[in-house]
Amino acid sequence: MTRIKNISTTLIIILCFTQVVIAQNELIHQKINQDMYENFSNAFATLDYDLFASIHGEEMIRISGGGGEIKNSKTYLEGYQKRWSDPAQKPAPIDFRLLERITSDSLVSDRGIYRVTYRNDAGETKYSYGKFHVLLKLE
Repeated sequence: MTRIKNISTTLIIILCFTQVVIAQNELIHQKINQDMYENFSNAFATLDYDLFASIHGEEMIRISGGGGEIKNSKTYLEGYQKRWSDPAQKPAPIDFRLLERITSDSLVSDRGIYRVTYRNDAGETKYSYGKFHVLLKLE
């Protein structure tokens, strides 16, 4: 009987520890989603360059797929600053869907798809879709 109590106690402790780890991981995921994707989306929806720039580190590198180009943080951000300072520029909401997230103690790898929504002067809605792979350094 004592052996069964010991096993039961051990299982309860393991389950409680597992729940704590799961809750901590969920908080990390929520923080990443808020700090990165929600702020990115809000910046696109409001053309808020300062918010957009705040989520990009100086060491950031932007690699465009499909034979695109490689840009450092300064060049990449200058493009958005110029584009969004144009009074004719309209907000273009962007939505993200994560397909995969891998985390370590200091890095996060996110892969997913995005959709940008554009409205032309005639009020027509157009969509642009793409894939992304982001490596985030936890700070």
